[in-house]
Parts: sequence; C-alpha cells; structure tokens
Amino acid sequence: MKFNMIAACAALAAGWGASAHGQISGFGGRAGTVAPEAPPVFGLHVIDERAPDPYVIAVRSGGAYAARRSGFPRGCYGVVTEAPTVELQVDAGRPALTIFTAGDADTTLAVMNPGGAWRCDDDGARRGSNAALSYADPEAGTWKVWVGDFSDRESDAVLVVSEAAPYARPLGAPNARAQAAPAQVLTLAPGFTPDPASLEVQTGYGFQLGSMDVYGEPQTGRCSGWTGETPTAEITWTGEGGALVFMADGEADVVMDVIAPSGEPVCSDDMGPVDERAQVVFSDAEPGAYQVFVGTYSRFDRATNARLNVSQTPFPVSEDPW
Repeated sequence: MKFNMIAACAALAAGWGASAHGQISGFGGRAGTVAPEAPPVFGLHVIDERAPDPYVIAVRSGGAYAARRSGFPRGCYGVVTEAPTVELQVDAGRPALTIFTAGDADTTLAVMNPGGAWRCDDDGARRGSNAALSYADPEAGTWKVWVGDFSDRESDAVLVVSEAAPYARPLGAPNARAQAAPAQVLTLAPGFTPDPASLEVQTGYGFQLGSMDVYGEPQTGRCSGWTGETPTAEITWTGEGGALVFMADGEADVVMDVIAPSGEPVCSDDMGPVDERAQVVFSDAEPGAYQVFVGTYSRFDRATNARLNVSQTPFPVSEDPW
C-alpha cells in the first residue's frame, strides 16, 4: 500500500508544482527536528518485575510533524510529535520486549533503544492498521517511543508493552473505548436456575479476532469478526464436568470467543445458514473461569446491545429467516 502511495505522491507533486499545498495521507505534517531529549508527552513508565504484563498506556497518536521530514530514519511514516510520546525505563534481564499499538487509528511506531538505534513500523501488529516492534534480549535503559498516525491526524490510542508477541491477545489490556465497562461476573453451579442464565451486555469492537491467533472455528479454521480487548463477561463454573453452553445474540450479527480455564480459545460465528447467533458448547466443562468476548461480524458495527445466555443444554438452531 505504501509504495503505491509514494508513487501517487510523486506524480501529484509533479502536477502541482512547487507551490502545491495538497496533503497525501502518510506524508502530511510540517518539517521539524526530532527531539529525543525533550520530556515525553505521556510520561516516563517503569517496566520492571513489578509492572503488569501487558502494561497499557493511554496516548494520542499523531502530531504536527512529518516523521520523514523531521530527522527520523528512512522508513518511518506518519505524523508525530517532536518529543517522544512516552519513555520506557526497562530493567535488565527481560527475555523479550514487544511494543505495539491498539485502537481505531492507522498508527505507526518509531522506537529509539538505549543505545540510540532506531526501528520503525507501520502495520506490523497484524491487527488491521496497528503497529508493532519486538525485541529479543532487550537492553536495559531508557527506550523512547513515538506513536504516529499514518492518516495525518491525532487520535486516541493505547500503547501496549509486553513480553508476549503482538499477535496474541494481551488478556487484561483495556479496550480504549470501554475502559469504564468492566466485565460482568457470574458464578454458576450444576442445576442452576433459571436456565438459561442471561446477561445484558454490549458487544466489543476494534480488534480483529482473525488476527489474534485465536483458532477453533471448524468451518474456517480461524475466528471471524471483531471484538473488544477486555472480556465481555467472566463466568465461573463450579461443576466437575457436565455441559456448559454459551450463546450470544443481539442487534448486530454477533460473534463470540470463549477462553476456557485451561486457556483454550473456542470461537463461533453463525449457528446456521440464517441464524446469526453465536454458540459455543463445552460438553465436559472444566471448573474455573471462562472469559467470554462478544463481538460483531462486521468491523463497522460499533458497540451494540447484546445478550449472553448460559445454559446446560445446547440452543436449537433457527431455520426460519423471518
């Protein structure tokens, strides 16, 4: 995508002449000088053994300056601030360091390690248009991070720091659009009543299930749809075996991802050719907490009203399109 845009930019610049004021996505912003020693816009964060993993920082992507015209290395894209977005004080002995962005914006990353070496990324997080950089045996010291915006704007975003690769969901990391909406919690024992137990919920959105290495849907081999970063609900099952069934329906075409206590993810889209509800069945349910993510099939469906139903009996598939 970027190479085509470079060609388009060159062609348009030739047509406009030296006085052109047009702006091409990814190449806007004015020229400046990168200022690594300036105070970070969103502060200094200590990444040590006491820090949670993932460590999540709410930031704003973008800025007034074009990375490619402000002293950043070749291959750095987007508009940025002159000062670092954040600084990370990383301790010694970490096996890996992954820095990635999450949000709706088309974000970019530029990172300077403690030794002064640069790396940049655009869409490397495999989550649509988010960015990611991973380091093995990262050196201790101060890491300077710029979160840019390829779409030449400023947007709310989150910066996530973890030892995990950016392709797996960092459980517990907040959805930037739903930080004030904690997961609903429910504890169920065998023979619970009423059956089904129902929770009124909101679908999450913004993160592509198919890009999270969460597999299990037999028809496609991958999860479809979009969900939030935090669980919609957490259901604790106190039984030793027995069936446990999760079904979600709502205003949109819903999808669901359920992570069992063992960590096994199972996802679901449609129950049938015309039944847009999502159902996951555990025929011999292990005891413990089940993390349930309810999302939508379409990335353009924002948070919508939905219902999560939990039963000990599978729900029948509807074959009536009306």
